[in-house]
Amino acid sequence: MQLHDNSRSAGWGCDRIPKKTEASPTGWDRGTAPLAPDRLANGVPMTERKNRMVLVVDCSGDAREITGELLASAGYPVKTAASLKEARNICSETKIDLMLIEYEMPGMDGLDFAKEMKGIQPDMTVVVISAWGDDRLNDAVGRHEVANLQKPFTSTALEATVDSMLSAKSI
Repeated sequence: MQLHDNSRSAGWGCDRIPKKTEASPTGWDRGTAPLAPDRLANGVPMTERKNRMVLVVDCSGDAREITGELLASAGYPVKTAASLKEARNICSETKIDLMLIEYEMPGMDGLDFAKEMKGIQPDMTVVVISAWGDDRLNDAVGRHEVANLQKPFTSTALEATVDSMLSAKSI
């Protein structure tokens, strides 16, 4: 599977998406890999990442798959959900440390859904993924209810955001 195809961008800067190959042990082309396996993260040591469950919620299969694979290659256990119903089920069955959710979801926006899920898992950190902000999202970010990851984002920005939010949580 090659993840560097322009038709699968889903709002990403396609030139920034690493290529997945069968040549390397991790499956990622070393020249574009988001993280070397033994590298220490900015805030979350590699040895601790395996204990921090991340849920990626996005109705776009390509964006969800790529984001999940980038985080998994960075050492995080990842669950993915294509719908809010699926995400609700995961949140009711699994402790989630951080949820990445697309702002534009069918049925309910990601911000309202995040508030609902915080009722189930109050310690869960939320990052809303959006191509643009609006007043509601900007206000929620300003009140530190959620963080915002602006699309298109690089694998480095994704990893830095997740590390930063999980590091702040553990302080």
